Amino acid sequence: YTPAIGATTSTFNYTLTGAAPCTGDFSIATVNINPQPNAGNDGTLVICLGNLTTVDLFSIITSEQSGGSWVRTSGTGGTFNALAGTFTPSATTTNSTFTYTLLGITPCIDDSSIATINFVSQPTAGTDGSLNICGSSSTPINLFSLITGESSGGSWVRTGGTGGTFNAGTGTFTPSAGTTSSTFEYTVTGAAPCGVDISIASVNITAQLDAGIDGSLTVCETSGIIDLYSIITSEQSGGSWVRTTGTGGTFDSINGTFTPAVGATTSTFTYTLTGIAPCISDSSVATITINAQPVAGVDGGITICETSTAAITLATLITGEQIGGTW
Repeated sequence: YTPAIGATTSTFNYTLTGAAPCTGDFSIATVNINPQPNAGNDGTLVICLGNLTTVDLFSIITSEQSGGSWVRTSGTGGTFNALAGTFTPSATTTNSTFTYTLLGITPCIDDSSIATINFVSQPTAGTDGSLNICGSSSTPINLFSLITGESSGGSWVRTGGTGGTFNAGTGTFTPSAGTTSSTFEYTVTGAAPCGVDISIASVNITAQLDAGIDGSLTVCETSGIIDLYSIITSEQSGGSWVRTTGTGGTFDSINGTFTPAVGATTSTFTYTLTGIAPCISDSSVATITINAQPVAGVDGGITICETSTAAITLATLITGEQIGGTW
């Protein structure tokens, strides 16, 4: 009799037939068969380091019989549950092996299979970061300086904003006039089964305010109200006026007007828009040159006879006149 897997305990009768008047005789040979336990086939699972999902070790080995026990045979970190046959990785877990054993009943031997878990490092694209700049800036920006803790070997792509010059190869961005706030994604691709990791570098742009272009106006001291905004050009609204030089006349800082008066001197008025950090304030200057109004005096007269021949000095007839005029 040759046993085989799956054979059950068996009995065999050995019989001798007796010659009359003797009877036959037999004996029994019993083969008690204990099943050889099967702990299944070894298996391997590759997971990404940082994946903290609980692993069922039974899902790694195959064709195993139930009733065995688990033991961790190599590796560190994570949480191993021998009773449930599970393992929960941690951020510092190393490659690990777990042995599943079924005890054999003599004369059968024990049987074991091994579940191996190998970890692949998860790439990191770092931590998001941002930079606030003024719209007037044209200084190149190293996008790597905005994010932190990133792995090398990733790639950049612009995901928002317009204007400026973006160099994906070097990870730099140079703003220009009209550039809007922009976002840039840095992507690092991991080896399977790890996926990709992305961080975002944001460049927030604050518009530089423009107080316009300086201007000047020459008026007479007797001139009427002057709109200071009509002197400067291309200014943005929302600024404030202050008189910086000159005396006399009436200055209205709220409405941005100036009314000259006799005796007023040449004056300057500064229009300022307060910048929002990191932008600076901007100013323009309206200059009003004031010329004095000439005074020819007050009319006057004299009554004479037509026969008079005495010379008359005409300047004695008018009063309060300035010199330098002509008759």
